[in-house]
Amino acid sequence: MTNPNVAGSQPAAVTVHDSTKFELEVISLVSLSNRGTPGFKTINANIDAASGFLQRLAQKIEWQQKDNARGKAYIHSLIKGSYNLDAFVIVPADLIRLSAEQNLDEAILEAKDAWSVVLKYVKDAISDGTEFFIIDGQNRLNESLIPFFNNKIPLNMDPLQFNVDGKVFHCAGKYFKDLPEEIQEYIENIEVPLVRATSGDIESFSNAIIWKNEGIAWNPWQKMIMRMWYTKFRRQTSSITSVDEGDAPSRKALNLVKSDKYSYDKNGHDRLVAEFLVWMHKQDIPFSSVKPCAVSVP
Repeated sequence: MTNPNVAGSQPAAVTVHDSTKFELEVISLVSLSNRGTPGFKTINANIDAASGFLQRLAQKIEWQQKDNARGKAYIHSLIKGSYNLDAFVIVPADLIRLSAEQNLDEAILEAKDAWSVVLKYVKDAISDGTEFFIIDGQNRLNESLIPFFNNKIPLNMDPLQFNVDGKVFHCAGKYFKDLPEEIQEYIENIEVPLVRATSGDIESFSNAIIWKNEGIAWNPWQKMIMRMWYTKFRRQTSSITSVDEGDAPSRKALNLVKSDKYSYDKNGHDRLVAEFLVWMHKQDIPFSSVKPCAVSVP
């Protein structure tokens, strides 16, 4: 223990094993939007969403419901002053690559195959221009900021008044391109917090996402599949349930299920399919515990 009364006394060097470190920056809305847009300067987005891992369920449907009401409301809230309340969190792609390489070296059997797929995905993304993966804020970026600046969604109809050199502009319901130049520039230059990881591995980043969103009612199933996203079994369920890449007839059938336990926004479709697959393999459904990712389905 450091004695503050002793001249020249230095604090002890303390580190935490398996921890993450993050640095706080700020970034303008237009810069964030540009860096998140595929093809802006490189094939991939410079800040890309990690498909299938390091993120909560991408709730595109929820953000796109009612004519993109949630995305419009987010833009409105930023303009009205809420821009410092919620950060975007990114992880350098090279950190993910190094962690995937280490996991691949240490893995055996099916886990080795799974990590090989992950590593290839990360390397391909890096070669196509990805420098960061976004692990918190992907919907705010992809379903709100990018479509707004690309004139895919307008401002919502809530009252929104700007005063420019004494002149009043009412901008509710307008697309970005239809706003006066001074107002466009004002919105572009709004700055939001950007939290950038400087150290950590895939497991610690997955845990960080869970901890950050702990107040958003994570159930044990969601926590488990977040931590076990890389497994072969997890990829099998996603190949059926994914909104973007899943089996269309299966997705249609899953949407007919009316149960909170199996609701889409709680990864319930993945859970239902996982239980079916376990039952097909073992003729048993794990009602009392959640262990599907430990099962190898032929």
